[in-house]
Amino acid sequence: MLLWVTDESMACTFVNKPMLDFSGCRLEEVAGDGWVQGVHPDDRARLLGMAEFAYRSKQPFTLEHRVRRHDGVHRWVLDTAVPQFTAEGAFTGYIGSCVDITERRAMEEALRESQERFQAYMDNSPAVAFLKDEDGRMLYVNRPFETFFQTTLEQIRGKSDAELWPPETAQQLREHDLAVLESGQPTQIYEDVPAPDGTPHHWLVLKFPVVEPSGARRVGGTAIDVTEQKALERQLHHSQKMEAIGRLAGGVAHDFNNLLTAIQGFSELLLRRPDVHAAAKRDLEEIHKAAVRAAGLTRQLLAFSRQQATQPRVLDLNDVVADLSKMLRRVIGADIQLQTVAAAGLGRVRVDPGQIEQVIANLVVNARDAMPRGGRVLVETANAEAGAGPRACAELAPGPCVVLSVKDTGIGMDAETMRHIFEPFFTTKDAGKGTGLGLSTVYGIVRQCGGDIAVQSEPGRGTTFSIYLPRVEEEVEATAGVPARVELKRGAGTVLLVEDEDMVRGLVRETLELAGYEVLEARHGKEALTVCEQHPGPIHLMVTDVVMPEMGGPELVKHLPTRRRGMKVLFLSGHAQAAFDHPDLTSTKAAFLQKPFALDAFTRKVRDVLDEAA
Repeated sequence: MLLWVTDESMACTFVNKPMLDFSGCRLEEVAGDGWVQGVHPDDRARLLGMAEFAYRSKQPFTLEHRVRRHDGVHRWVLDTAVPQFTAEGAFTGYIGSCVDITERRAMEEALRESQERFQAYMDNSPAVAFLKDEDGRMLYVNRPFETFFQTTLEQIRGKSDAELWPPETAQQLREHDLAVLESGQPTQIYEDVPAPDGTPHHWLVLKFPVVEPSGARRVGGTAIDVTEQKALERQLHHSQKMEAIGRLAGGVAHDFNNLLTAIQGFSELLLRRPDVHAAAKRDLEEIHKAAVRAAGLTRQLLAFSRQQATQPRVLDLNDVVADLSKMLRRVIGADIQLQTVAAAGLGRVRVDPGQIEQVIANLVVNARDAMPRGGRVLVETANAEAGAGPRACAELAPGPCVVLSVKDTGIGMDAETMRHIFEPFFTTKDAGKGTGLGLSTVYGIVRQCGGDIAVQSEPGRGTTFSIYLPRVEEEVEATAGVPARVELKRGAGTVLLVEDEDMVRGLVRETLELAGYEVLEARHGKEALTVCEQHPGPIHLMVTDVVMPEMGGPELVKHLPTRRRGMKVLFLSGHAQAAFDHPDLTSTKAAFLQKPFALDAFTRKVRDVLDEAA
C-alpha cells in the first residue's frame, strides 16, 4: 500500500517506504510541496480542486491521475484521500493512499481503441449489421442499418422482429434465426425486408451463431441490399428465355414456311387452271386462305424472334398513324373512342412500314380487349431523349428518339401480369380469343428496329405502352405502291434452282417453267456447283434457298466458279434475315423473297432481277 500524509497547508509530512520505492525519490524530495511537482501538469488543477472540495465538504475523495517518477516516467495512480479534523473541527490535513493502475489504464485504453475501431468498421461497412438475443430481440445495429431503416439503436433495442416488421416478414426472419441457432452453423440466405416506405427490398444475408463467455446464445448477421441485382438477374433471365424461344420460333417458322410455300403455291397453281371444277375451286380457295393465314402466324413468330426479313424505310410516324386510324376505328368498335395526337415537328424513324403498322394494330386491339365496357384509346407521338425516360428503356442508346404511345382506360394489369406480357403464348384472354403472340410480336419488332418499349399499368387505371425508336435525320422515303395480283410474269432464260425441300423445289420449278424459263435443279450448294461447272450454256439467274444441308446459299455464292460470277442471285428463305447477312453477299446485290410467297409475286421478282441485270 502506498501511503502519504499532509498537514493543513497540503505540505507532505510523511510517505511510507513502498511509496518511496514506487516514486524512486528520497523523502526530502517529496516533503513539503515537493510532491506537487511530481503530479502531471495536466492533472494538478484537478487534484488540488478535489482536495479543496474534500476540505469544504469534509468528505473523502478518489481521483485517477498521473505522477512522475524519479526516472521521468509517468504512472497512473488511483489516489484516495481522507480529510482530518480535530474534535473542535479544525482541519489538520489529509491521509491518503495510492494504487498503481497504469496497466489497468493501458488495458482500458486498448479496449476503448478496439471498440472505436470496431464501431468505425461497422459504421463504414456497406452492409447493415445486427445482433439479436436468443428470443429475437435486437441488441445491436450499425449505422448503415440505422440510416436505411430510419431508426436508431436506442429506438429498437430490445424489440423483436414482430414489433419491427410486417407479420410475414417477421415470421420469415424468426424461422431463419431459429434455424441458425439450431444448426450452430453460419448460413447465407435471401430475405425480403421492406424499406420504411413499404418498398420491397431483397437482401443477401449472412447469419451466424454467437456464444458469449456467459454462455448466452445470440444471432449475428450482415446483409447487403441486392434489390437492383435481383432486378438485373430477372431481366437477364427474361432476355435469355426470350432469346432461346426466339431461336426455337425461328426454326419452327422456317420449317412451317417451307410447308406453307408448297401448300399455298400448289393450291394457287390449281386455282389458275381453267378446268378446275367449281366445287373443287371453292375447296382450293379455302385451303389457300388457310395457308395464307398460317403464313401470317409464322410471320408473327419471326417478328417475335427478331428473325423476319425487313425492308426498313425512313418514315414519319404521324403519317402511319393517320393512314391506320380509319381501319383501327372499324376494328375497335363503336363503344370505344379512338383519339390521335400527332406531335408537331416529329422526328423521323427508320422502320419497316408493315411491321410498325402491325405494332400499332396489335397494341390498339389489345387496348380494345382491355375495355369490355367501352372506353378511350389514345395514340400519341412525341419527340424525346433516350436515357432520360423510364428505366425500362435502358437498352436504347442515349440520344434523340421518337415515342409512340398507346394509352387505354381499361382494366389495367398487376405487377405479376406485367412481368409476363411479352412472353410468347402468355395471354389473359379466354381460350380461343388470342394466341398470346400479339405483345411478344410487338416486343420482337421493336427490338429488331433498334428500339425499346416501356409499360405503365395499374389495376383499374388503364395501361400505357410507349415505343421508343431512334430518331434519324434523313428525309422521308416515298412509298411504293403495292402491285395488284396479276398473271404470272413471263420471261426467258436459264434459271438454276437450288432447294433442298422436294415439294418447294417442285413448285418453284413448275412455276418457272409455266413462266417460260428453262430450269436446272440442285438439292444443295455442292450439287449446284457441279451443275455450274457442267452446264455448257449461260445461266442467267440462280434462285437458291438460304439454309440447306451440305452448303447453304451464302456459301454457294462465295464459291461460284469465276465464269459464273456475273450470274444474278435471288434468295428464298422462310428463316431469318440474319441467315443471309454474309459479308461476301454485299457485292452481289442479291435479291430476296420471303417464303411463303404468291406465285405472281415470285415470277415478278424473277423478272425484275433479270431486267435489272439486262
